Amino acid sequence: KAVSIYVGCSNYPGEYSLRIYNTAGEHIQTLDTRHLTGTLNQTYSWNGNNKNGDPCASGVYILQLIEPYSRKVKRLLLVR
Repeated sequence: KAVSIYVGCSNYPGEYSLRIYNTAGEHIQTLDTRHLTGTLNQTYSWNGNNKNGDPCASGVYILQLIEPYSRKVKRLLLVR
């Protein structure tokens, strides 16, 4: 089952990327990378799998939104 993640982006045009890491700092999956031209709020879906399609273990994951002039970091709790 997928979880929905609501993300509010800044008002700057440029490259945006939404990535998930484990607590060891290993890259798990990139949910989206695109060029945006202004404020855009997005809802993304993550099915709890890594970039190879394998299910991730229950635990804490780091959600990182990389914007043109900043980074936002949030914690996600995945419970299987």
